[in-house]
Amino acid sequence: MARGIIWQSWNRLCRRKEDSGLRFRNIHCFNLALLGKLGWKLMAELHSLVARILKARYFQSGDFLNAHLGHKPSFVRWSIHNSQELIKRSCGWRIGMGNMVNIWNDALLIDDNNRFIETQVVKGLETMHVYDLMVDNGSRWDAQMIDSPFQNRDAIAIQGIPLSSRGEVGVNIHNNISMEFCQWFSNHIVGLDDDQLARMTVTMWFLLNQRNSRIWNGSMAGVQSVVQQGLETWKCVRQLVQHSVNVQGQSQKWEKPPVGFLKCNIDADILDQGVAMGAGFVIRNNEGAVAYCGCWKIRGSFSPTLAEALCLKNVLQFMISQGLSNVRMELDAKIVVDGINDNGINDFEMGMIFEYCRGLINQGNNFDLYHVRRSASASATLSAKSFVC
Repeated sequence: MARGIIWQSWNRLCRRKEDSGLRFRNIHCFNLALLGKLGWKLMAELHSLVARILKARYFQSGDFLNAHLGHKPSFVRWSIHNSQELIKRSCGWRIGMGNMVNIWNDALLIDDNNRFIETQVVKGLETMHVYDLMVDNGSRWDAQMIDSPFQNRDAIAIQGIPLSSRGEVGVNIHNNISMEFCQWFSNHIVGLDDDQLARMTVTMWFLLNQRNSRIWNGSMAGVQSVVQQGLETWKCVRQLVQHSVNVQGQSQKWEKPPVGFLKCNIDADILDQGVAMGAGFVIRNNEGAVAYCGCWKIRGSFSPTLAEALCLKNVLQFMISQGLSNVRMELDAKIVVDGINDNGINDFEMGMIFEYCRGLINQGNNFDLYHVRRSASASATLSAKSFVC
């Protein structure tokens, strides 16, 4: 007996065939996607004729994302405006100088759930831009400025935004040290063995670094915690050195570079329940001996891939500052290695970091970047995990 037409909802017909649907195209979503592309061109191609006409007519003093529909809009303008909320939810700013990005109104955070600042607008700071939160000409974040008005979630997320170049903490040494102190210091280091001298040097560097932080940033940790940082760092260095002694018998995990070359193993790790990253690197010569090593910690909410990319960027800056060349770099993050070696890959969140690293590698220092298994970078991993600050 004929049962007639069995009607089905449009949503069910638009499901994939694997989900018992017919894979019909959702006309509404398809049309909205096409309109979204037009809306995106109004932001990305500002000098096109249609973008200039619509801007002059509907949002002279703003941009497409913040524009109102206006009075008696044309059908074209009304249609494109319908995609505004879709674009707002799906796009975000990639921070450069930060002078065009409003802290309170623009999508600037690396957070798929919410790219906007959740802190209530602070009176008197309504026009604050991202650049106002940077120091050293936009090379690093001003941690003290960020911690003051923003709630913890926002402060951590802001400091997790990658910048094109992060400045390193400088150590200022004045020349007006009295001869009495120099003589006293010389008398006290006589007779120290290499291990004691190295521990003292690292500890004094941390103390001097905190002294500079007190002068320039107005903040300083307690003496006991600073000394503990120095001892923990020296412990990490000793472990790395000991590891390098044993690495020659681990040919399956780590191979020596050719004569005249250095090998740099790099790794990063997420610390403190996701609110900071630790990074480390170890550079060895062709005999497996450690030539350079380092580790540091950066506060912020980072994805593992972004942490690896930032770590590589800082190591490249270090090697160039030391005048190193003929270096084979090994990283266990395949996405980062492919993203830098393949000019066609330009990830939204890390595109600037990839481009910056690519430029450093191509400066003519004969740097090569390779992907290896995590076991081949054991020393760098140890360095990233062991640093305490």
